[in-house]
Amino acid sequence: MDRIKKPQGLIRYSSQIALETGSATRVLRARVAIYAIILIGLLSTLALLGRSRPAAEITILRGVGSPFSISGDEVVNQLRLKVTNRSERASVFNVVVLGMPEAKLIGPELPLKVPPSEQSVASFFVLAPRSAVRGSRRVELRIGSGEEAQVVAYTLLGPEGD
Repeated sequence: MDRIKKPQGLIRYSSQIALETGSATRVLRARVAIYAIILIGLLSTLALLGRSRPAAEITILRGVGSPFSISGDEVVNQLRLKVTNRSERASVFNVVVLGMPEAKLIGPELPLKVPPSEQSVASFFVLAPRSAVRGSRRVELRIGSGEEAQVVAYTLLGPEGD
């Protein structure tokens, strides 16, 4: 403005009311305070959700092929354990069948060691007496070690009544 010999302040950010009354605009308005409160609430929610996610994502898949097989007086279910380790340290995952004390677990690849931020898959078998699995039976699998273990519900399959 000095170069073209005009008064200072002709070009500025202002409103019509401020130009007419000559009052200065307030920086802290109700809308700015409300936006700040909403932003703080959203960031807090994001932080809580980030902290509450489990350190590992665990998926139990049925084995490829037949859903179950019969070996003598036992029903064999082949399962695959897929683990994504979201933590920053290596973790060890073991499997225990809960709610069916007569079941045996055979896992040549267990316990499964998963490096940080990686995914691993292991196959294992659950053997149960035919009398314990008629059609299907709901069990729980405890996967992990110590306090970080997760309990996953799963349905074992078997032959319909004999």
